[in-house]
Amino acid sequence: MKLIFCETNNNEEMKKVALFGMLILIVLNVTAQRWKKNRWELVGGMGTTFFMGDLGGGSGDAKRFLGVADLDMAATRPAFQVGIRYKFVEVLSARANFAYGFISADDRFSGHYGRWLRNLHFRSQIFEMSTVAELYFIKEKIGSRYAISSGGLRNMISAYMFVGAGFFFYEPQAFSDLQDKWVNLRQLNTEGQGIVEGLEPYSPYGFAFPLGVGVKYNLLKNFAINVEMGLRYTNTDYIDDVSDKYFNYKDYIIENSGKLTNEQLNLYTAASEFTDRHKPYDFENGITTPYKTGKPYRGSPLFNDAYIFTMVSVVYKLKTSRSGLPKFE
Repeated sequence: MKLIFCETNNNEEMKKVALFGMLILIVLNVTAQRWKKNRWELVGGMGTTFFMGDLGGGSGDAKRFLGVADLDMAATRPAFQVGIRYKFVEVLSARANFAYGFISADDRFSGHYGRWLRNLHFRSQIFEMSTVAELYFIKEKIGSRYAISSGGLRNMISAYMFVGAGFFFYEPQAFSDLQDKWVNLRQLNTEGQGIVEGLEPYSPYGFAFPLGVGVKYNLLKNFAINVEMGLRYTNTDYIDDVSDKYFNYKDYIIENSGKLTNEQLNLYTAASEFTDRHKPYDFENGITTPYKTGKPYRGSPLFNDAYIFTMVSVVYKLKTSRSGLPKFE
């Protein structure tokens, strides 16, 4: 009888342990799937832009792609963005984004003597539509605690890297001393586009390829703060209206005197103000062109232009309906 009683008691204990283990697994599974309730997020914020092209820059030689040391901090301009994010799985999201910003660069602020001599400048608006994929290397933790406490700040922070593609619109301008206003440069063909054989006018539309990192902090149940920095490498070298060689419109007008229409004459005369604005040459220091190499180039066609968006955004987490569509709580 005593043996039977012991076996019965052991069986009951094993059942309790198994039941307790099942409860733990259920709780863990529910917790792990909690992110599915908020697959959709609205994103909106503002920040700054930095331009990386032929104009402006730091005191050293031009550095492309991730040449942060060549950034012209004086040319920092504001930017704004709105977007919507969707989580495919816990560590992978996609975001559709619209960004609007201003970019500029000015050789006057460059510490590089050759660029300072070149004396060109520009500004432009940027309208960008893009889609990016976000891969979280610090997974977002979903929980009921959103206040800073012991370990709370660390638990509420997630981080990701992103890459994507998009398109954008730009329209470079420069200030005309003769007209006392900002003038669109693309229509002026400042490097002889349409005249020089094989050189066609450039398009105001381009493709951008965002690449960067972001950090998210879950502030409240449905709200988070998102800080993000992303480089946009593009398929054009004309965001600043500068790519290759100088074109001498003044000589061209003289050489073709009597052959040009009034419209062409007015256009080429206006273009001559912006084609070559370099300061007097410094023969004493051996500098006879804006570049120490002596090449008669306005810029370098070897690399395309790029720009950087640094954004601070507010994130609102939408509840996911049974159909999988977003809805406000």
